[in-house]
Amino acid sequence: MIKHIIFDWDGTLVNTVRFLKISFEETFSRFNITNITYQYIRETCAANPDKNIFELVFAPEIREEAKQYFYAFMRENHLKYISKRRGAEEILAFCRNNNIKCYIQSAKDREILRREIEFCGWTDYFVRICGSGDYVTNKNEATACTGLFCGQIPPAGEMLVLGDGASDVEMARTLGCPVIIVKSYGRYIGRQPDYKLRSLKDFVPLLQTMLY
Repeated sequence: MIKHIIFDWDGTLVNTVRFLKISFEETFSRFNITNITYQYIRETCAANPDKNIFELVFAPEIREEAKQYFYAFMRENHLKYISKRRGAEEILAFCRNNNIKCYIQSAKDREILRREIEFCGWTDYFVRICGSGDYVTNKNEATACTGLFCGQIPPAGEMLVLGDGASDVEMARTLGCPVIIVKSYGRYIGRQPDYKLRSLKDFVPLLQTMLY
């Protein structure tokens, strides 16, 4: 019986892919990088879910400066672009009405993440919100997963991960629980999930089969 759901944020509950693309392209322009596209970043992240994107993409001599520029641009502009994905709020309300505890585990900067959740009016839906900076490892590694539950990880059969990428599958494998991937854009690349959905509207009917 599912009692805990760990949600990814970007591309899962909210539409932020366009702004992530804009943020990376702005950073590339600032550092005169012309040979890398956002599609390359997406594919590289999918193929290396346990790696830091800045280590994979930016040369060591500009890596930290590029990271700071990227996040400064995001902090200044992110709320202009964010929007809720259709069906996301209904999922959160369903979980609340059925006493399912909800968590966010994201690779996004923790300050930006919390501002976006507050902007959406969803803070009270979540028992715990974890972003980059709340842990020192990638979100799918054991330390981060343990930290999400304050050291008391529930039984695997009571947990479920909902995300949109390979790192979410790896996080579920670390926790030993099922994972659902929902994709509304692009092609999924990475280790295969337990379930794959095309729309969030298909999530609640599937979840209902796991409640008893």
